[in-house]
Amino acid sequence: MARMMKREIDVLIYGDLAALDLVFGEYLARRGLRVIVARKNREGQNPTLHASSDFHQALSAESVLKISSPWQLIRIARKARVIVTIIGALGFALNWRWPLRGLFGLPPVINIAAGSDFSELLSEKSHLGFFYRYFVRKCFVNLTVPYPHIVKNIVGQRIRNFSFLRFPYLLPPPPPVMDTTELRTGPLRFFHPSHIDFKINDPGDHRNSSKGNDRFLRALLKAFDDGFDAQCTILYRGPDRDIARKMTDNSHHSARFIWKDTLSRDDLNLEIGAADIVVDQFDVGGLGGIAIEAMAMGKPVLVYLHPGCLDLLYPDHPPVINAYHEVEIYQALWANADRRKLMALGRAAQRWVYSYHSGDTCIEPLLLYYFQATGHNVSRCCQTPELSVEELPDARRNQ
Repeated sequence: MARMMKREIDVLIYGDLAALDLVFGEYLARRGLRVIVARKNREGQNPTLHASSDFHQALSAESVLKISSPWQLIRIARKARVIVTIIGALGFALNWRWPLRGLFGLPPVINIAAGSDFSELLSEKSHLGFFYRYFVRKCFVNLTVPYPHIVKNIVGQRIRNFSFLRFPYLLPPPPPVMDTTELRTGPLRFFHPSHIDFKINDPGDHRNSSKGNDRFLRALLKAFDDGFDAQCTILYRGPDRDIARKMTDNSHHSARFIWKDTLSRDDLNLEIGAADIVVDQFDVGGLGGIAIEAMAMGKPVLVYLHPGCLDLLYPDHPPVINAYHEVEIYQALWANADRRKLMALGRAAQRWVYSYHSGDTCIEPLLLYYFQATGHNVSRCCQTPELSVEELPDARRNQ
């Protein structure tokens, strides 16, 4: 048995997908927790907060460490009360050492399952899939989002130590309210920043969903044929980007499409700000980072969301343009061609996002799991009207 370690860190966070580690770290630090964010040491990259100084009020740059080896990660983890890891990054980093975590004196692990790890990898028939299922079952709890295929895999794989969580996002400051008496004119502007994925060039058996944006492109091209006045800026990324580029270049409307390579964060925000409608995915069935950020900037989002899965997490559905089939997307284009209507929808979307995805709102359930895993009573950690410790699933049986 490992000797008792002094827990000098309240929360160690490992896994840097979409900078979720920094966002979770900041909001946990604001509650008075001692947080360390550990990031893999990648050549040519230094640990950085990657965000404006006005957001990082509690998490300092000194709290973000570079990790060069699994043993270094273990030495730091032994000092923590709990580990929060993003999409199983801790398990993959430790590899064969993960089954020996008890001998190393590692604390309980909370896994943030952010998307494809639970919608695809969890059911994958491979050594990697087997290892991830083992990792998931031995975590204290897995916090995820209710995408349709995630729900299906949780049931199919009989995962019991899980809960759904509204992820906190680094929401931008609300833009000033525009004067609707001075609406801009000209073609509607669509911005499509999502990965272009029709499941053609990456069709593996483990793939449960694509982005479905081929349906959007076909619907938009048909609308152009029928006189729809718009233009669309598309990011050139994703496994099927060349196919999509040929679809637009070989059409009679190639001039209406603007293709751009990878954008910086500032340029991405400029494109979202210039758009009338931001286009996300039509197959995943849930809200992702692109939709959340666009809504936070007051932009309407054209996306597919599964109503039944939304009910698992939200008291009321988000005000988006919800469409799945090509015909539904085509009809949605024509039904949302009025800029005054779109601005009202964008303002409603912004209010909804700040109600359900601001950090202070989303961090409460995570604090409750922290309390259940450690017994460490942090100020305000149990003051939530939605949950109590007694109502949380007892995940300790999986340790």
